This record gives sequence, structure tokens and C-alpha cells, in this order.
Amino acid sequence: MFLTVCLNPVLQKTIIVDSFEEGLVNRSAEYYFDAAGKGIHVSRVLAQLSEEVTHITQLGGIYKPSFLHMVKAERFTFLPVDSEAEIRFCYTILDNKKHITTEIVEQGEVVCARTERSVLTRFHNNLKKNDWLIISGSKAPGFSDELYPEMVRTAKARGKTVLLDLRGDDLLEAVKYRPDFIKLNMREFCATFIPAVDPQRRKYGSVFSEQVRAKMLQLFRQFGVHTVITNQEQPIIFHRGNRPESFEPRQITPVNTTGCGDAFTAGFASEYEKTRDIVRAVRRGEECARKNALLVRPGRIKPMEE
Repeated sequence: MFLTVCLNPVLQKTIIVDSFEEGLVNRSAEYYFDAAGKGIHVSRVLAQLSEEVTHITQLGGIYKPSFLHMVKAERFTFLPVDSEAEIRFCYTILDNKKHITTEIVEQGEVVCARTERSVLTRFHNNLKKNDWLIISGSKAPGFSDELYPEMVRTAKARGKTVLLDLRGDDLLEAVKYRPDFIKLNMREFCATFIPAVDPQRRKYGSVFSEQVRAKMLQLFRQFGVHTVITNQEQPIIFHRGNRPESFEPRQITPVNTTGCGDAFTAGFASEYEKTRDIVRAVRRGEECARKNALLVRPGRIKPMEE
């Protein structure tokens, strides 16, 4: 059983155009509206993998009824806390000609003062009946810096398996409480742990690769955490103890890459729970990310009609 937490939900508009042209009117005859955000994506894919999932988030504002209506059809337990903060929007533009996904993401609004206390109450009430804790994404403004580290500390004290898909200060503080896994993309990993390195310029040169692997090994030795790093079509880097390894993802022409990292997280966690084999978990994560990339609507490995 999986408890997922994400405190920055999104209403996502996916817009498909034949060819996106900057500075011009771009018309679309195909577009979709979804309840989204990293935690929703992770929860939905876990549910599509037949896992039992409970998701905690915050919701508020005039679009809250729309969000609640959209998640009614989902196959996971949805536990929102009222925050009085308007739900942010994300706009995804899919260019059919270039096969490029472009996202415009709004900044979240400040949650009200009681929201964090309500989130923690709901978290403690549900943690005991779950085996995993997965925390994904940024927090909306108004939550304290101590919230995610406290969740990790509590979950580990109760013997739960913890996976974090965070970045920046949230991850730097939470990793001190020894989560089992951290999963990031290459840009997030470098920005968090080796900010002097620009992964866009150095790609997989030998020096860059050694810096990344050295930091992964340091994290394992210091905190006992296993790191998994995705990098679009580049090899996935992970390690088993002191053994850095990589896995080549299958090359495809993507339809929509939004939510691929979250689909990877869900597939990885589901497989690892069954097999305790990190190599098989990485392969299953890659498979789920690939299936997500071949669908128009984000955070799915199966079309909606299924």
C-alpha cells in the first residue's frame, strides 16, 4: 500500500497544434483538461498498475469543485485538505511536427495558516496503514521548510519505505533522515547536489559522469540512500550499494513527455515492492515512462477508456 504526498496540485490544459509558431496565432482543434501534478500522476500510474494508493494534497479556490469532479473517476483514495489557495494551471503545448513538448507552469498561491497542521494530521492518520511513502514535487508557498523532513523522519521511524522525488532545499534537508530512494532527472540532481556543473553543456563526458557517480556514492555512504537519475533519452544512472550502473532507455518518438518522470517513479516503486530488485525496478520504471510518453494525456500508462 502506497501513501503519496504532493502539495502543489495542477489543473493541466494539454493543447495539440500541427506546428507551434512563436509570435503567431496557433489554433488547436484538439485539447484536454486534466487534474494533474506530480502526485496525481504517480498515484494514477500506481493505480493503473493495480496498487492500492492514498494521495494527500491541498486544494482551494474557485476551481476546487472542478478538480474534485475530475478525480472522481480515479482508482485511488484522494484526501485533499482545504487550503483556500487557488489551484495553479499548467499549459502543455504539443507540436506534432517537431514532436516537442512545451510547458508553461504557474506559481502556486500561498496556502492558509492552518493547512500544514491539517496535512500533518491527515498524514499521521494514514501512514500507519501504508507500506510506502512517496513525496513528489515542490510545496505551495506557505508550508514550512520542516514539513517534508518531518514526514520522512516519521515514516522511517515507523519502518516505511520512502522514495523522494524532490529537489533543492527540500531534498537536502529530507535526505538527512535516510530515505530509501531519491529519484530525480539530471538537471534537478546537478542543481541540488553539484550546482557548479551544467548538465546541458557537459552531457555525458567522462569528467561529468564521474562527478555524478561520486556524488551518488557519497549519498549512499552518508545516508544509505539509493539514487536513480533519469535524463530524457540518455542512460538512466543508478547504483546498487557501491556499484554504479546504467540502463539504456528504448528510443521512441514521444507524443507527450509530461508526467514521464512520475510514471517512472510509480513503475519503479511498484516493481521494487514486489521483487526487491533495483535493476528490475529501473526497467519497469523506464517501461512506464515510455508508455506515458506515447499517450496524449499526462500521467498515464493506459488510455482513459481502459
